[in-house]
Amino acid sequence: MYKIICLLLITYTSNIYSQSFQLDTVYCDSKNTSYIVFKEDISFVDIGNPAEYAAQVKGNIVFIKPLKETASATTVLINTLNNTYYGTLMYSTKAKKYFYDLKGAAPASSAPATPLSVTSSSPSGNPPAVDPNIKQKLITFSRIGNEIKTLGIISSTIDLAVTAIRNDNNNTFLKLIVKNKSSIPFKLDFISFQYFQDMKKGAIRKSKKVPIDVFPLESPAITSIEPYKTESLLYVIPTYALANKGYLMVNLRESNGDRILKIKIKGITIQNSPQLIIN
Repeated sequence: MYKIICLLLITYTSNIYSQSFQLDTVYCDSKNTSYIVFKEDISFVDIGNPAEYAAQVKGNIVFIKPLKETASATTVLINTLNNTYYGTLMYSTKAKKYFYDLKGAAPASSAPATPLSVTSSSPSGNPPAVDPNIKQKLITFSRIGNEIKTLGIISSTIDLAVTAIRNDNNNTFLKLIVKNKSSIPFKLDFISFQYFQDMKKGAIRKSKKVPIDVFPLESPAITSIEPYKTESLLYVIPTYALANKGYLMVNLRESNGDRILKIKIKGITIQNSPQLIIN
């Protein structure tokens, strides 16, 4: 089993708006999640190749995990409320440590930073605006029944389906149903949401799918699907209008296991879903 080093090299930007903090090698592999803890909440994360690595944000913590064992080296950028961190994700056959605490890190060199292109946690390129009514909207959404019968995967041990979709002006609401048909708990470890754009390159050339990582604005508190149980998982993600053959890919994987569930939702399916109306 190949193991992956996520080498996050953080450089200092010497100005009144930001500081930098040097971080040594960060290791991760397909069976372990790497955790990076910052002093401040994170506004967005960019991974240069989100088709091969995924990041999840929970307040001031970034979770990093590869989506495949043969992922290529790529760039990464992390913005907190006042600081910018950037570096490289790359391979290694060694992994010793998975938890990194930057809350007490000391400022590094004062060399100016080189700007990188940013794909943020909102597809617009900016941190998503906080909707003060989002929790009430989620309560309203939770009352919607299982409407969609065609978006799902069935395996011998786990079933996953998307059964309801709603949109408001800025966000998309998704209802996932997970059915554990095995005698082993399915422990939720990591879920990623990726929009894939269909970038046309001429009438003859084959189109190219370009992934955009987005992070949930709201997610469930459930951490495990117990044996022979079915759970409903509600998520809110930033909306992105996908043209042509664009789609949203949902990847759900477990800890202490290698079961990975994937659902592809066509962009047209999301755009044709009803608006969410607060009762």
